[in-house]
Amino acid sequence: MIFYALFFKRQPFIAAHAIVATHLWSFILVLLAAVVPAIAGAYVAWSDSPTIAAALVTHDNPVSIFVQCAVATYLFVMLRRVYGAGYAYSGVVAVTIAWSFFHLVWLYRFLLFTITLHSL
Repeated sequence: MIFYALFFKRQPFIAAHAIVATHLWSFILVLLAAVVPAIAGAYVAWSDSPTIAAALVTHDNPVSIFVQCAVATYLFVMLRRVYGAGYAYSGVVAVTIAWSFFHLVWLYRFLLFTITLHSL
């Protein structure tokens, strides 16, 4: 719905926006499944951490920043190709969506934790 709201003049059909959102979500899942463990493995090799979990506890910010930058870059290129949007508009939309997406996921995880905790 966000893509439809931002680009309804360029693409009036909602199905095209659903395809763009699906491609973005697929990219994020591949990034989280393949790249993040590789970066965490590099942290384990670089630091004295015995496991990937211990490495991510101490080095979570660089991994998060890398993921957000990768998502923003992918989204910028995708918005330019699919919608033909300008550089400035694509940049603002890409950075805003990449930043807000992960904050919404963190909020969802917090609410899920809170609901689960109260149901015990």
